[in-house]
Amino acid sequence: MLKLKQSQAATLGRRLEMAEQILQVFLNNAKQCNVPSERISCAVLLPSMVSAKQAEVSELRVQITDLESALTEPQTRPANFATPINAPNVPVGPSKATVVALAMLLGAALAIVYLMLRRALVGSANTATHGSTAPIA
Repeated sequence: MLKLKQSQAATLGRRLEMAEQILQVFLNNAKQCNVPSERISCAVLLPSMVSAKQAEVSELRVQITDLESALTEPQTRPANFATPINAPNVPVGPSKATVVALAMLLGAALAIVYLMLRRALVGSANTATHGSTAPIA
C-alpha cells in the first residue's frame, strides 16, 4: 500500500510538471495567438484554456499534498493493539437443546392458532350456507 501511494505521488508530480509547462506556454504565447478559424476567437479560446490548466494545476497540487500527508510518519507506522485480543474457546450462542425446545413450543403455539382460526372460519362458513351453528363433523 505504501509503494502504491508513493507511485501515485510520483505520477501526480510528473503530471503537475507537464501541466505547469503547458500553462507557461499558454501564458507566454498569449499575445501571439493565431487561430485560423473564423468561428473561434483567440480572445475567448486562450483564457478558457489558461483557466482550465490553472484549475488542473491547483487540483494536482491538492492531490499531491494529500498523498504527502498520507506518506508521513504517523500514517506509515505499523498498527499495534493496545490490549491483547481474547476470544472464547467455546462457541457463543444458545445450545441445541434450547433451540429445539423453543422450536417445539413455537410450533405448538402456531398449530393451536391455526386450529382456532380454522374452526372460526369453518363455523362462519357453515352458518352462512346451512343457517345453523352446529359444527360439521
